[in-house]
Amino acid sequence: MAEPQRHEQGIPGDPPSKGARTGHDMAPGAAVIDVAHEAARRAGAIIREGLAQTLQVDYKGEGANDPVTDVDRRSEAAIAGIIRAHFPDHRILSEEGTTGGQDPRWRWIVDPLDGTVNYAHRLPFSCVSIGVEHDGEIVAGVVYNPLAEEIFAAERGKPATLNGAPIHVSATSELRRALLTSAFGPWEAGGRRFDRARALGPHVQALRDLGSAALELCYVAAGRIDGMGGSSLNAWDVAAGMLIVRQAGGQVTDPYGDPFKVDDKSLVVSNGILHGAIMARLHGASEVIPPKDATDQAKDPTDRAKGQAPAGTTPATTTATNTAPTSPPAPARD
Repeated sequence: MAEPQRHEQGIPGDPPSKGARTGHDMAPGAAVIDVAHEAARRAGAIIREGLAQTLQVDYKGEGANDPVTDVDRRSEAAIAGIIRAHFPDHRILSEEGTTGGQDPRWRWIVDPLDGTVNYAHRLPFSCVSIGVEHDGEIVAGVVYNPLAEEIFAAERGKPATLNGAPIHVSATSELRRALLTSAFGPWEAGGRRFDRARALGPHVQALRDLGSAALELCYVAAGRIDGMGGSSLNAWDVAAGMLIVRQAGGQVTDPYGDPFKVDDKSLVVSNGILHGAIMARLHGASEVIPPKDATDQAKDPTDRAKGQAPAGTTPATTTATNTAPTSPPAPARD
């Protein structure tokens, strides 16, 4: 499979790069996308090698049922070391707790192994996710699945790519023909995951639960799936993938149709065409989506969800009619 393309031009705020570089030959002024590629590749090698070894698995989180492996930790250490080597002042937010410098303008948001449950069971659907935030906006993202040798990437204002080739969201226009995925938190009796599944499942071609939000976002970007919904998410789950979807012509919002922010917990993702229909079904769930702000007045969740495609992309168009209304009823904000 072809080596992913390296990008020569940095983003605003970076010194310009001085030619393609790989590994530790990269100069301190290297573009952040190049450093993200380098870090993802290094972590990916650790993840790939780890499958041939006996994993050390510990548990964390509520109920101590969230696995973390020695590979998670080694992957995170490798990524942080590369970031610090090039950008020692940049902050780092990473799932296993690694931190960086104190520059308030820059933040690297890292999931060293997204899909740890899959990985611990030797299910080959896991990845490294690295997003770079500058002045509150995600400006670069890389998601690498070393088990499939697929690296998804995007820079703000440029088309999203898979192994260097441009990608675009699907043109699916009917909800009943759509393949969706869900990431609605843990499976709990009577919990929101069951409720959301009941709301969406009967109205789509298929609803899957793949176990890696970062990769699911990239699959929306590549047109492999048509949309997804998620809650109880963390910034490292979505930082890179949300940019990749947007630069591939897709739509990422909160459940009310407002622009999704990286530190939000819930999102709706789609090819853009199906966005209103997906939200309509979610807002029709028996357990309504909780108020975003109890002081706000009710509003149509799709009012601000109809933005233009990002620069460098071509939005999908269609005249077909969705099987659900594109303007869902306004959710209560009691």
